Amino acid sequence: MRISDRNADIWEFGAVRRHVDGSRSRLHMFVEHDPVKAVRLPEPFHTDYTRRCPVNRDDLVPQRTAAIEIYEFIGGDPIVVGAVVTFDSHRLAVLFGRHRIPQPRWLYTVVDVCRQPYVNTRTPKSSPAFQSWANLDRNTVGRNQ
Repeated sequence: MRISDRNADIWEFGAVRRHVDGSRSRLHMFVEHDPVKAVRLPEPFHTDYTRRCPVNRDDLVPQRTAAIEIYEFIGGDPIVVGAVVTFDSHRLAVLFGRHRIPQPRWLYTVVDVCRQPYVNTRTPKSSPAFQSWANLDRNTVGRNQ
């Protein structure tokens, strides 16, 4: 299995959801999957998988249950922010499709932080990089209700 396989199983899901009031919700689970496919993962993904994924099948969330919980957690119109989010959003779309869950509207409203300007505590607040992050933060909170 190449890491880019379009129908690859999701074996882990983790997310933090930011709400309008500033609070956060977290969801983390290991999802039922075909462990044979994981044997073919390239490094360092295979090592990460074998180190963290539960061996006991009873510790894995069934795919349909996971799809429903993830869909309910992310809500109807979030902005998905993360590293290489198009990879993750497509995997979720495949999972939702397998279980006849409506395709999310966020599929084309993802923000890849790897492509965002670098901002740290010394970045002037008037800089374009800081303003980009400030607008992203405001839009993310406003859409995640």
